Amino acid sequence: MRETSSQICEVGLHTCMCEDRLRTFNIIGLVGEASSLGFIHLLGLTAMISINLAGLNLLPFPALDGGRLLLVSIEYLKGFPIKPSVTNAINAAGFGLLLFLMLLVTYSDILKLSSG
Repeated sequence: MRETSSQICEVGLHTCMCEDRLRTFNIIGLVGEASSLGFIHLLGLTAMISINLAGLNLLPFPALDGGRLLLVSIEYLKGFPIKPSVTNAINAAGFGLLLFLMLLVTYSDILKLSSG
């Protein structure tokens, strides 16, 4: 198992060293490389991606679970609930920003792929 995780890390490090950031289309290539190494490698990579997504989901950003935890903490400290209209507006703004960032990153990746 130790050999498996080190090989997956080597594949990940190789990808990160070749590209400044690991982006959407890079992950597709990384999954291809891990699957060519075998099912255990692919399973390990899937676990690493899932753990990273769980960590990102806990960031205190509206529309994510961490944002909800932040709002609940504020409600607890205030001693009374935040108005639902305010909570909905905060979550809608955060969700809109997330969608915008996803489109921006995807557009950037497509430009990178088309330019070489």
